[in-house]
Amino acid sequence: MKRFLFPSSRYLLRFRQMEDLMRRWGLEAIFLTRAEMSLDSDEEFEKVDECIDIMAFGLESFRSSPKIPAFKSKLSSCLAVRILTINPSSDILDIRDDEENKCRGTTRASIEKLHEWVISLQKEIPNANIQIRYYDSLPQDFYWRQDGVIYIGPYLYGKISQQTITYKFRSNSEGYDYYKRYFDELWENKKFAKELTP
Repeated sequence: MKRFLFPSSRYLLRFRQMEDLMRRWGLEAIFLTRAEMSLDSDEEFEKVDECIDIMAFGLESFRSSPKIPAFKSKLSSCLAVRILTINPSSDILDIRDDEENKCRGTTRASIEKLHEWVISLQKEIPNANIQIRYYDSLPQDFYWRQDGVIYIGPYLYGKISQQTITYKFRSNSEGYDYYKRYFDELWENKKFAKELTP
C-alpha cells in the first residue's frame, strides 16, 4: 500500500507545483497556430473597451477580418490602439520574406498598407485614438494585448506568422505584467519607437 502511496503523493505535489506555476505566470492557453489563436482572440475582442496594443508586421489578417466594423465602432468610443511595427525601409524585411518563402517586398508592402490604413482611420474617425510607431532592429515577437489578455509568440524560420505557436496570458499574473511592461518600455523609448517621417 505504501508503495502506491508514495508515487501518488509525489504526483500530487508535482501537480500542485505546476498549478502554482500556471497561476503565478498566468499561462492560460497555448495555440499551435496564430490562426487558431484568432478564434480565441475574436471572443475576447467582444469584451474589449479600453486598449489594444500590437507588435507585428502588416496585420493583413486583421485588416481584412469581418470584425473591422466593430473595431471602428470601438475606436469611435474610447478604445486606444498602439501599433509597433518594423520600419518598412528596413533591409531586415527582405530577410524575413526569404525566411517565409515570400517574394521580396511582400512584408514591406504590407507594412506600408498598414501605415495607410492607420492614417485613413484617423481621418475617418476624428476622435480615434490610434497610433503607429516604427522600429529599426531585429523583429520582435508577435504581441497582441486586448485589455486583460496578452497573446505572444515568436516569428519562426520557414513558417508564416499564421502558422506559428502562440501563448495566451491573463491579467494579474507575472507573464502578463512582464510582456505588458516590455511593450510599454519599447513604446516610450524614443530611440527605439519612432513615427514614420515622409
